Amino acid sequence: MLIETPRLFLREVQMEDEASLYRYCNPEPVRRYLLMDDLSPAQWHEYCVQMTQSGRDYALVLRETGEAIGKLNLQDDDIRFDVNSIGMAYEIGQPFMRRGLMTEAIRGFLPYLFQTLGYDCLTVRVLAPNVASRRLMEALGFTQEAYLRRAVHAFRTTGEIYDDVIFSLQREDWEAARGAGRL
Repeated sequence: MLIETPRLFLREVQMEDEASLYRYCNPEPVRRYLLMDDLSPAQWHEYCVQMTQSGRDYALVLRETGEAIGKLNLQDDDIRFDVNSIGMAYEIGQPFMRRGLMTEAIRGFLPYLFQTLGYDCLTVRVLAPNVASRRLMEALGFTQEAYLRRAVHAFRTTGEIYDDVIFSLQREDWEAARGAGRL
């Protein structure tokens, strides 16, 4: 699977992405809202092996350099029950934040999710303090479906308890926005 956008290629994570993903996705500013531990190089290697085997992790590869600068991860939608939906998480290296690259990546990934894989709904959970991600979801036409107060305990990282904001994009809403030229 290869998806092309103006500045990116999206493809399944490969072991050749290990070093660049470690460099860009392991630092604290990126992990802050993912609730991930700081991984050693050996732990990151094992994590990359898992990503390459999962079939659910997609690298954001910068066309200009060929370097993986972030990723998308598909996961079971634990919000909905027995419907045709999927969850998604995402991360991008700090040097590439606020440049529209994640907007471009997700916008390019949506046809794959809805048309190729045939999902009816995409759910994304965002920790409330992550204002940039909340704005990203809104800009891409996602609907905020819930705001759960004191819902996520970051026991492994900071010990904080975060509010959880749940967004979704229904296939019919995506099709309507795309048809109207909004996506």
